[in-house]
Amino acid sequence: MGETNTQHRLAAVWIGMAVILLAIWGSGLGQSVTAAVDLPGDMAGYYYDGDDVLSTATIARIKQINWQLMDTPNAPEIAVATLADADEDIDQLAADLYKAWNVGQGKKNVGVLIMTNNRHGTRYVKIEVGNGLTAVLSSPQIGDILDANRQLLQSKDPDTVDKGLRRVFDRVAKAVIPAAGKNKPAIVQRTDALIQWLVKLRIGSWTILF
Repeated sequence: MGETNTQHRLAAVWIGMAVILLAIWGSGLGQSVTAAVDLPGDMAGYYYDGDDVLSTATIARIKQINWQLMDTPNAPEIAVATLADADEDIDQLAADLYKAWNVGQGKKNVGVLIMTNNRHGTRYVKIEVGNGLTAVLSSPQIGDILDANRQLLQSKDPDTVDKGLRRVFDRVAKAVIPAAGKNKPAIVQRTDALIQWLVKLRIGSWTILF
């Protein structure tokens, strides 16, 4: 009888320890996704400024470029996000946010997310690129863009960080905008070619008549 009670007590202790460990593990998981959960569920004008560094002019620039691209077939989206003290690893955080915001029109995946995370006074930077744009914005290009602006982006002065982000945004836009509209569906390409042929034929007819 004594052995049975001892076994019951030991079992209760093990169960209690398992519950505590599960609670700690679950709490850790909750902390790792806090930053992503706190963000808006969708892009508000292609930007999110949690670190409060984006100027009115930079925000206007982000909106302007994306709005100009909006009606272009397979147009790229260029989003900008600044975070403060997000616990998640910068690479994972950028990937999670890119997916949560559905940057790059979902399956077309022609998006770019420029993201900073000011963690405990150190600002980390990441440019997440969709598979549909890797041919026009490669890893070496991204490295060059970040290296050229790293000193600005890691400044303690918000205005300087804003200047760096605007430069990065403009460099990214310059790289990806020429690709907009090039990957049209085959039916659209054939229609365009037919229209061009008819225009040339008509011009040729006018040349002969007049």
